[in-house]
Amino acid sequence: MQTIRTLHPILAVILIAGYLYLGLRFLRKKERYLTTLEVTLSQVVRISLLLIYLTGLLMSMNMGLRVAKIHHYASLIPVAVIFIFQFLPQLLKKDIGIKGAAWMFLSMFLTVIVIAFSSGFLKRL
Repeated sequence: MQTIRTLHPILAVILIAGYLYLGLRFLRKKERYLTTLEVTLSQVVRISLLLIYLTGLLMSMNMGLRVAKIHHYASLIPVAVIFIFQFLPQLLKKDIGIKGAAWMFLSMFLTVIVIAFSSGFLKRL
């Protein structure tokens, strides 16, 4: 269980770095195609997001570690971002394009920062 406790902030740093890198890279992108590196990094941050939710759930439910309620509410923000940038365009049969993906990654970057601040972890440093 100590591994999970250590892994959670490490995954948060991976998310922050990954979302910022992809967001800035996509904003500067001129071509409409994605490179293998971009697709791979997109999948890495997607898997990291799932792992961070899972480790947070395990710490909360199994280890009994408590965080402020605002942290749990803030953790729902990425769901809204994904809904806006991925589910709605797919439902409406519209492509968000590279620039839309850039704004999605930058929005996710900001949400992870908000979540990190809401945890109180940064106050303890």
